[in-house]
Formats: sequence, structure tokens, C-alpha cells
Amino acid sequence: YDSDEMAALMPNDAKRVREVNRVIEVAQRSALKPQSDAKGALPPNWYDVLGVSRQQLTGVSDVRRAFRKASLLLHPDKCSHERAREAFELAKKANETLADEAA
Repeated sequence: YDSDEMAALMPNDAKRVREVNRVIEVAQRSALKPQSDAKGALPPNWYDVLGVSRQQLTGVSDVRRAFRKASLLLHPDKCSHERAREAFELAKKANETLADEAA
């Protein structure tokens, strides 16, 4: 969306669109990083996907809380952005990965 389209959106919609764009950008940045092995693209920084730092997530409940906050903005039923589903899937993967690490 361009700035005129953003201005026409409701405040919550604009916030959702910004969050989708941020998550997609995180994934794109990781895909552009040089790789030290031949396994393919590097996974995104899962903390960045959820919009938190490593220090903020001390356990599984913190991971779940961060995912819930992200999912309220990214869920395709709540956000009309054409890439909302992609961003939501990234958030789900971040939740699964970080919850496994915290357990």
C-alpha cells in the first residue's frame, strides 16, 4: 500500500498493514544474507518476526504471549493485506520454533 491508501485505512488496519510489511521485510532480509552452507535460504530471525528480543522471551509462556500479540495483527481474517497469510505463517513458524527452544 502507498501512503494515500494507508491514510484511507482505519487506524487498526494501517497498523496491521505496517506489521505485515515489517514481518515480510524480516524474511526478505534473511533470504539475502550470504550463506555458509548449501542448505538453501537462511531462516528468518524468529525473534524479529515476533517483534521481540531474545531477552524478552524467557519461557514458553512469553513466546505464546508474543505470538498472540502478533497474530492479532497478522491473521488473514483480521488483515486485508494480500501478504497477510504469508506473514501469519511466518509468525506461526516463529512461535513453534521458539517454543521448542524454550521448552
